[in-house]
Amino acid sequence: MRAGGVLVIELAIYSALVAGYLLIVLRALRPVLLSAAEHHRVLYGVLALLLMLGQGVLLEFLTSLLVGRFRRARRDDALGA
Repeated sequence: MRAGGVLVIELAIYSALVAGYLLIVLRALRPVLLSAAEHHRVLYGVLALLLMLGQGVLLEFLTSLLVGRFRRARRDDALGA
């Protein structure tokens, strides 16, 4: 598979995962984040950094997993044909 094809797949996966992240995680944590932003600035900063780091690690893991499965499936199809 060419590098351009992998990039397109990764961008599509990232887009879907980020949209899901925004809808689920940020809606669930909105009250906590708003309270922390208003009353505990340092806690808010730490929470924001942890959310960004966690999101990056999770997205990288899921993308690598999905791209690996896609490559394996294409390889298996090529060998079977």
